[in-house]
Amino acid sequence: MAEREDLLLFAHLLEYPTAALPQQLRRLRLAHGARLDEFAAFVEREPLVRVQELYTTTFDLSPVCCPYVGYHLFGESFKRGALMAKLRETYAANDFAANLAELPDHLSVILLFAAACEDAEFVREITAELVVPALRTMVAGFESGQNPYEDVLRTLLTMLDSQLACASMGGALDV
Repeated sequence: MAEREDLLLFAHLLEYPTAALPQQLRRLRLAHGARLDEFAAFVEREPLVRVQELYTTTFDLSPVCCPYVGYHLFGESFKRGALMAKLRETYAANDFAANLAELPDHLSVILLFAAACEDAEFVREITAELVVPALRTMVAGFESGQNPYEDVLRTLLTMLDSQLACASMGGALDV
């Protein structure tokens, strides 16, 4: 499964940008190099406020790339609500203190949980059944090359797909 450090760093890249972003990005680029070059160049050349504007435009104002995994899987149906309730239960059962400012199906919250979870098989299950399908939908919504956040999502998807291809899949997540 993906290294916990990578999951943690991707989770932070997919939160609202702060002054820590360049440092977090440098650490990820050591592992993923050129795949994050466009995003890194954008972060280096633009002031933080511009990166924050792009984040808001990309994730908060566009339903195609909203950061809520349940929305991509179920839309605004009762199944999304059931997923959020299940995630809250899962977080509590694993003593995970989720970011209360975000809904439990926010991509960064799920990645933070995956980075903290001790059960590698359960992390693979969440990754395969929730994160990867949502990422595929999010990536498909980009007009290729038009948004630096596309690099981040594509790199995360590539990393997770690679890890899942190496692992045997277990049971289904009951939602």
